[in-house]
Amino acid sequence: MDDQYRLQLFDIHGACLAINWASAYGADRYATGDCVVRAIRSTTDVAAHNRTRGQLQRYTDPMTISDVRRFIDEHRMMLGSQVHDCVGIVLEDSEDRIVPFDQPITVRS
Repeated sequence: MDDQYRLQLFDIHGACLAINWASAYGADRYATGDCVVRAIRSTTDVAAHNRTRGQLQRYTDPMTISDVRRFIDEHRMMLGSQVHDCVGIVLEDSEDRIVPFDQPITVRS
C-alpha cells in the first residue's frame, strides 16, 4: 500500500493550502519562489497532532503522493500569488522531512 498524506489547509474555508518556502530547507537546492505544502502522514492522529503543537489546523482527506501532486496541480490558485514552483510536501510530523515531487509543479513562470 502506498504512503498517504493529508495536506494542511490554511484558512477556515479550506480555500488555501499551507505552504513553506522551500529555500528554508536548502537554499542551495531551491530557487526563490519555490514552495512545499505542509502535510502530515495519514496515520497521524490530527487531534493529537494539533494538541501537541498547540494549534487548530484542518487537513484534507488522505491521498497518495500521486494524488497529492494531481490535487495541487488542479488547484494551483490555492498556493498564492508569490509561488513559482511547488516542489513537494514537507511532513510536519516527521521532523520537517521533504517528500519531493518527481517533477515540480509550475504555478507561475
